[in-house]
Amino acid sequence: MRRWMMLFGFVAVFMLGVSMACAAPAPNLSKVEITYVGSDQTGWIPIDQIAKTTLVGQNFYVAVKFTGYPNPSRIFFYQNRVLIPPDKISELYERKGIGNPHIGWVYQFAMPIAYANGIIAVQADGIQGGTHYSTIYGVKSKPSK
Repeated sequence: MRRWMMLFGFVAVFMLGVSMACAAPAPNLSKVEITYVGSDQTGWIPIDQIAKTTLVGQNFYVAVKFTGYPNPSRIFFYQNRVLIPPDKISELYERKGIGNPHIGWVYQFAMPIAYANGIIAVQADGIQGGTHYSTIYGVKSKPSK
């Protein structure tokens, strides 16, 4: 019985030490990348398919991969170099962590399909400063009726 209690004690101390050893400051944002775009009727498409696809629907979707941690209040979208009003943009789903422990995140944004034409860019600041961009070209869309 005493052996089991000692073994349990060692395991508990080991687990506590491992969890404390993994704690580290969140890495600052080092890269921003638009990975997919989509719309209600077209669904998600990879970036390399933009030239071949016209997005159809009422909403335009953008998946953005952040390596490191962005400041969530400092993420902005532009269409043809004009700021898309932040109140027109929403997050679709819960953010998905990349890696274990998380070294980054994938955010999925939605906005009206009217913003899905031409050049689309995302700008994000890191939690410790620094600004990063990702730009895609040739986006085409038409609203569904």
